[in-house]
Amino acid sequence: MIPARWLGLKWLGLVLLSLGLGCARTPVTTLRAFPEMREAVAELPITWVSLPRPAPLPPLDHAALLVPVSFDGVTGKPLYMQVDLGHPATVFYGHKWAHLAPRLRATGQGLSESKGAVQNLRFKVGNLAIAASQVAILPTQGAGIRWDTEDQEIIGTLGADAVLGRTVVMDFKADRIQVATHRALVARPGDRFLPFRIRWRRILLPAQLEAQELPLLYDSGSSAFAFITDEPSWNRLKRPGAVEESFPVKSWKRTLMAHVVATDAKVTVAGVALPVGQVAHMEGTSWWQRTAMRIFGMGAMAGNRLFLGHRVVLDTATRECCVSD
Repeated sequence: MIPARWLGLKWLGLVLLSLGLGCARTPVTTLRAFPEMREAVAELPITWVSLPRPAPLPPLDHAALLVPVSFDGVTGKPLYMQVDLGHPATVFYGHKWAHLAPRLRATGQGLSESKGAVQNLRFKVGNLAIAASQVAILPTQGAGIRWDTEDQEIIGTLGADAVLGRTVVMDFKADRIQVATHRALVARPGDRFLPFRIRWRRILLPAQLEAQELPLLYDSGSSAFAFITDEPSWNRLKRPGAVEESFPVKSWKRTLMAHVVATDAKVTVAGVALPVGQVAHMEGTSWWQRTAMRIFGMGAMAGNRLFLGHRVVLDTATRECCVSD
């Protein structure tokens, strides 16, 4: 796991909480992802980032999930994207793109930029080749890419559009992501698949909590949090006598206050009972985020922490999912 200082980041420098529900004005991204392997399975090795929190709290482990990204002709610098399946579109960060674009043009790529997006771009995430007719560039500010160091640089977010129509395996036992053209290439004997929903490129998993059906938004961009819910549910689920931890987190252009506390609750996702461990609620969400949650019919959000030690298989073509050990 990479500490934040190795990434040249401040502790709020990453999108710790996706809540991509609020990104309605993001330009539409149009890309096509395809594995460049004979067996039609691409692999993306996972790098975890831990970030410090205000004293006396310990570092926030599994704060973000990163995968390596590469461009033909651009070498000598580790580049990464944050995986955020809770965000509908892949995007590049403007302050990083401004330093990357000149090098890409020097390689002869016929890309062009207009209206906050780059056109005709090819790149790889792991060995997943992506041909994008358009990728949005967010107007972000910050330090550019330091080409003279070996520090890892996070240049953008890989959204749900990169895996739609494919089967994606979030393998938190082997620390890898697999993207396959067909489910049969990655499914294992004994895997039990259940239907899930995709609404506006958001993944809603079938779940039950306290014997109640619970549409659960899977948000890999909210990596450090197992289970995010509203304040009344948070109060009901927290362990009696447990000590609350509160700290600020970045949700795109907003800074929210996260309230996290231990819980004995278990949530059943795709037929598998998972201990929640810690339950969180967020203070400071926007009106649009709250409204969108109601529109989507979301009961709660699940981050990567809920699935650590498990495999989550999402067949986005048939809209069936599986959770396994």
